[in-house]
Amino acid sequence: MNKILIIEDDKTLRENIGELLHLTGYSILSSSNGKKGIELAIEKQPDLILCDIMMDGIDGYGVLHAILNHDKTCNIPFIFLTAKVGKENLRKGMENGADDYIEKPFEDSDLLNAIEGRLKRINKLRKPDLNKANDISINPNSFTIDTGDKINSHYKLYHYKEGDFVFRAGDFPHYLYIIHSGKLKKFMSNPDGKEFISGLCLNGDFVGHKALIENRVYTESAQFIEDGSLYKIPGKEFMENILKSHKNALDFIKLISRKVTSKEKQMIRFAYDSTRKRFATTLINLSEKLDQYEIPLTGIDLSHMVGTSNETISRILSEFNEMQITETSPGLIIIKDIEKLKELFYYW
Repeated sequence: MNKILIIEDDKTLRENIGELLHLTGYSILSSSNGKKGIELAIEKQPDLILCDIMMDGIDGYGVLHAILNHDKTCNIPFIFLTAKVGKENLRKGMENGADDYIEKPFEDSDLLNAIEGRLKRINKLRKPDLNKANDISINPNSFTIDTGDKINSHYKLYHYKEGDFVFRAGDFPHYLYIIHSGKLKKFMSNPDGKEFISGLCLNGDFVGHKALIENRVYTESAQFIEDGSLYKIPGKEFMENILKSHKNALDFIKLISRKVTSKEKQMIRFAYDSTRKRFATTLINLSEKLDQYEIPLTGIDLSHMVGTSNETISRILSEFNEMQITETSPGLIIIKDIEKLKELFYYW
């Protein structure tokens, strides 16, 4: 019999949910506040948690943070019960690690379907014959994590729209994110709101590992620049199951080392190269990474990557267009003559 913990300060609602779930065949635990709810979760380790957001003392976000950061509870499915339906509130809950949310007031069938769906998935993940570590391998040469064919059996594929954030600077990490499709940019912002794009991620690339390993908040944000999807690997699972393989641990160390070396070389070039050469380098690197000559970025995006003003990038792009090296259209830069671009790179 699956055990469900209800954390809800509204006594009537808490009792009604408890009665419904009991009649459906679930074992019930309940708490009227976040503090007691956390203690019950750690002590009893339920199969699923239903939690209100707006509560006195520790609110739902605080409960979620505590649950995800405790060894005994970090993998328990967590569903928010909320009357707060604003986009920002929903985004905050899902980005911080909630599995789902149910808007109050809700139909009994909606609640039962959500619970049943999450329990089916977690029970599938707990099957003893699953070997997650064999589904993911680390490729230190291509700077990627390769996902096996069976990863769909273990991890949910999350879909994002253009402009959606995966995480923001200041958020605490709970997952390693592996890009499945689309393009994602990593960037930092200064107090004036000016961005500096630190990387572009594609299929097989992974993000969020540094904050996970160092157990600190993100110092940069990650945002899709086109519709895409990714897998969320729980941080604890990644550290314990993926890196427990000696080969994977060594490969991951090599990968991180090579990424650091690549970043160091980039910083040296940016310190001493001219703006035109930095811009040419960025275009060449992007074309090689994307394996195409169509760069789905704006001049503003490129200025954030090169570290200069949008006006300067616009002037250089105009020069390149006149030289028939590039062609621009809204949101797209096309490299028409990559060899000429490389010649100019070496000349500068």
